[in-house]
Amino acid sequence: QTLLFGICVIIDFVLVFATAKKKSVSSRLLPVKDFIFSVLVFPVGLFVAVMFWTLYAYNRELIYPEELDEVNPSWLNHTMHTTILPLLFVELIACPHKYPGKLNGIIGLSIFGSSYLIWMLWVNYASGIWVYPVLEALDIAGKTEICMLINLFLFSGDTQKHKKQA
Repeated sequence: QTLLFGICVIIDFVLVFATAKKKSVSSRLLPVKDFIFSVLVFPVGLFVAVMFWTLYAYNRELIYPEELDEVNPSWLNHTMHTTILPLLFVELIACPHKYPGKLNGIIGLSIFGSSYLIWMLWVNYASGIWVYPVLEALDIAGKTEICMLINLFLFSGDTQKHKKQA
């Protein structure tokens, strides 16, 4: 999300302050912005908000143990897990995007998801703890189901894309 925000700032800055021939920078960044939003930021942000608050309501110790309240103030938790949801939909509705094909979207999300999964497994291997306590409670089938669930969020973004373009 931070990368997307940085790209958006550069594009807007160039569009407002640059001469016509320097605006090619923003035209080269627009496809990158669209790809990052539609393939990573939207599906991952939607997944994070929905999954976090669902698990938090069910049993907060599975996702955000109470001892984290001493380290992270409540406003920071809401910044990371609540405010992203309405901002995703504002971006989806207010900003036109050219979406990549479904296969490119799945490949991009799979590369990101695999990289993140490898990082989580490495942290567990190196330290003996899971980044998210819920992973300790799940068997391999449950961990696989969570990985597949995020792909459903990609398809939800793809469905919204087709509704918006119609």
